[in-house]
Amino acid sequence: MKSVTVTEIMDWRTCRLKWHYRHQLELEPNQRPPLMASGSALHAAVASKILGIPLDIEDFLMQQFGDEENKEELVQKYAPGVHRALGRVPAWVWEEQNWHSEELVSGIYDNGELEIRGRPYLWRLRDGVLEVVEVMTTDASALDYLLWVPQARWYAALLDDQHFPDAHLIKFLYLCVGTGTKDALRVQPWVLTQPALEKAREQMVGWAKEVGILPILPNNDRHCAWCEFAPLARVRGGLTMGDEGYIMKQWFQSRRR
Repeated sequence: MKSVTVTEIMDWRTCRLKWHYRHQLELEPNQRPPLMASGSALHAAVASKILGIPLDIEDFLMQQFGDEENKEELVQKYAPGVHRALGRVPAWVWEEQNWHSEELVSGIYDNGELEIRGRPYLWRLRDGVLEVVEVMTTDASALDYLLWVPQARWYAALLDDQHFPDAHLIKFLYLCVGTGTKDALRVQPWVLTQPALEKAREQMVGWAKEVGILPILPNNDRHCAWCEFAPLARVRGGLTMGDEGYIMKQWFQSRRR
């Protein structure tokens, strides 16, 4: 049986070479871009507070910035924004006792030939309503986010498969908590109908079946602007000169250690 994760499918859809670096070679950058690091810190802080696990945001950011020479300055710059965003998370999130955060869910598809696994960020089943929640700093509508990031719909489909018919309604909640001093909380809900979930499931399974099929080529498109593996992909794709092996050794580390 072929087994893939939702993250693998998303990376394969975005760029096959990114999938190769991240999932086959299991590489990760020595440090993360500041905005990505602050977003990860917010995600970790919300999940940790819900689970009752202490998290020091400054220490988390220090780890994210890795080998950056000025990482102390970066922490001083970005940590206040993470604290502000965390403070804008509505009280009902902390009061709820039935949250599930990054718990493994899975489904079997394609006549038993395919397993898809994933760890949805935050969800709960309450009074017959399955709520899938995303907490972000990006100012967007729930619909825009669902279009930009299809894995949110795929997670909803996985959860629907696991809990149907217990859930009679699937709702996506996009909580926008900006990091700026003038930002305010925005709660953007969106109901996912059964036809929408069926289309998401069909798309997810279709992409999953393609994961790993040769050739492994870079996309070299606008996603490279914020992709952590862009320095490698640009060399592999012939857009820039350089030694891929040297870049890999200097800027990346293996998760296999």
